[in-house]
Amino acid sequence: MIAAIYKAYDREISEGFLLGAVEAMTVSTIGKSVAGNLFKMIPGVGTVVGGVINATVAAAFTEAIGFGVANAFEKNSDDKSLDILEVLKDIGINFKMK
Repeated sequence: MIAAIYKAYDREISEGFLLGAVEAMTVSTIGKSVAGNLFKMIPGVGTVVGGVINATVAAAFTEAIGFGVANAFEKNSDDKSLDILEVLKDIGINFKMK
């Protein structure tokens, strides 16, 4: 999805962005695992609830990243570079404010 957004805005993905994206995905994976696996400790219902939580968190995070990257490109139309960690910080601030 992020690659498609870059292409739509006629941007090139930098090595720094890729490293930041890997770091961000690692953090999100840990967060999803903790949230979903806590419920999975409850037999039966916990497995279903944990799976739903994992899917919901994954979808919300993916959507937030996509909107964040597109928004960053809209704000900085002249700048060809993008720092994914700055985008993630902005997304985090927006989630806390809502």
